[in-house]
Amino acid sequence: MATVLLVRPSSSADPVDHAVVAACRRALPHVRLLTADGDGARSVHPPRRGGSALGRLVRSVDCVVIAGGTVFAGEDGTSAGSQNPLRRVAAVVARARLHGARVALLGVGATELHGRAARAMAQWIVSASDLVVLRDEESASVLAAAGLPTPFRIGADLSWVDVEARPSDRSPGEHLTVALGASRHPRELVSLLTAGLAPFVGCRPIRVQPWPSGPNGDVHRLAVALREGLGGDTEIEQAVTSTADTCNRRAHDRLVISTSLHALICAGAAGTPFVAIVDQPELGGVARRLGQVAVPTQTSAGVLTHAVAVGLEQRPPPRSAVRGEMARAEEAFALLRLLVDEGQLHDPVDISCLSGLPLSNGAGIW
Repeated sequence: MATVLLVRPSSSADPVDHAVVAACRRALPHVRLLTADGDGARSVHPPRRGGSALGRLVRSVDCVVIAGGTVFAGEDGTSAGSQNPLRRVAAVVARARLHGARVALLGVGATELHGRAARAMAQWIVSASDLVVLRDEESASVLAAAGLPTPFRIGADLSWVDVEARPSDRSPGEHLTVALGASRHPRELVSLLTAGLAPFVGCRPIRVQPWPSGPNGDVHRLAVALREGLGGDTEIEQAVTSTADTCNRRAHDRLVISTSLHALICAGAAGTPFVAIVDQPELGGVARRLGQVAVPTQTSAGVLTHAVAVGLEQRPPPRSAVRGEMARAEEAFALLRLLVDEGQLHDPVDISCLSGLPLSNGAGIW
C-alpha cells in the first residue's frame, strides 16, 4: 500500500482544508494518507520554523501532494521571512526529492513573482515535480511571464470537488452578502465597501460573512468595521462549518460581493450571481470563467456601486461552466491516482478522463 503525505501550503481555518482532505480520501481510497498529526482528519501545513517533524514524515512516504493554495507567491526568493510560501514549498519539495518520494502540485495558483531568485525557485519547484496542475489560466500567464517553460496543465481549484451544482430554477432571496477574505489593505477595502454599498443600505438586507469565519482574527475585525460603517440592519453571519453549509446559505442570496476565492466558488456552485473584488489573479479568473462581474480593489466607490447594480441584474453562473470547473478538479485527482499508482489503472474507464485537462502556454488555452 502506497503512503501519501498531503500538504496544504498555508494554515487557516478555511473549511476548504477539510474538503480537500476528504476529496483526497475519495480519490485515493487504496492508499495510506498521512497528515501532520497522523489521524488523517486534516491536511498538513508546512511549519514556519524548523521542519524536523515534516522531514521525518517525508522520509516515510511514497508521494508528497501539495494540494491547492497560491504556491508561487512572495517576494524575492532569497528572503528568509517565515511568510514566504515559495521558500516553504521549495523546502518540502527538496525533502521529498532527497528521499525519493514523488511530488505532485495539484490545483495550485500563482501571483506575480518578484526578483530573479524567486523566479528561479519557482522554476526549480516545477522542474522537480512529477505532476503540476494549475488551478487557472491566470496562474499559467504569471508563470510564463516569469520565464517558466510551457505548456501547463490547467485544472481548477480543488474546492470544486466538494460542491454541488444547484438547480437552475432556484428562487433567490433579497440579501446582499459581502464575503470578506484576508486583505493586504484592510482599511482601504472597508472604505471602498462602505461607500460603494451605501446606496443599497435600507433598500436591501445586507449581511457580512468573514471567510474564513470565526469570532476572532483579522477578517472578523474587518467584518465588524464594515458592519459599523454600513450601519442600518447590517448583520454578521454566523460561522460556516463546511463548503456545503456555505453553498446552502448562498443559494438564498440575491448577490454575493466578495474578496475570497472560495466564497465566490460557493456562490457560483449555488447558482448565485456575484461581484468579485479583485486583488489577486484567481479572483478575476473565476469571474471570467463563470461570466460574472469583477472590479479591482483600486477602484472608486462609484464604480463599485455600478458593478453591484449590474450584478443584481445579471444572470446566474451557467451550470455548464460550474460543471466544467468541477470536472477539471476531478480530472486533476485522476492524474494524481495515476502518479501514485505508477501508471496502473484500477478501472479501464479511468483512462477516458486523463486527456481532459487543457494545456496552456500562458497566453491562451489549447
